[in-house]
Amino acid sequence: MLRKVIAVVLSLCLMMSLVSVVSATNNLVYITKSAQVVDSLDGVNALYRPGSGDGSDTTYSCAAYAKRYFSSRYGVTVYNLLQYRTPLVSSGKLTVVTTPQKGDLAFWRNRPHSAIAKYLSGSTVVLIEQNWKWLQNGSWVTYKERTVSKYDSQIKFYRWSR
Repeated sequence: MLRKVIAVVLSLCLMMSLVSVVSATNNLVYITKSAQVVDSLDGVNALYRPGSGDGSDTTYSCAAYAKRYFSSRYGVTVYNLLQYRTPLVSSGKLTVVTTPQKGDLAFWRNRPHSAIAKYLSGSTVVLIEQNWKWLQNGSWVTYKERTVSKYDSQIKFYRWSR
């Protein structure tokens, strides 16, 4: 009886692992051309191109997406995103929040990376971002709708208000 219970538990664990792998694989996107739209939020496209060196690019960097989003959605300029400092806006204010919602800025404290929260699901934040890519088996790839924990101590979430 104990062997059957163990076998069932192991089978369930294996199935859950496979579901996680399949879910992650479904969000894997191959980057094959410049200006490739990988995702979009409120009409603002996340653009990718194959290759490296996009860190400070005015079109393809992570900061470029956050700037386009804030300009389109809120009519403000967000800046100070390429350094390990506090993000700033041209008008209104950014306030740190512990429960992110759609349109909030995600900013990493341990590296200059930014993204926008698409939605919150429990304690998981689904992101839209640019320039989060890597070379895998000779192809450039990224994840659409990458997730992070809202409790990740390396990420601060900022909400804009007037």
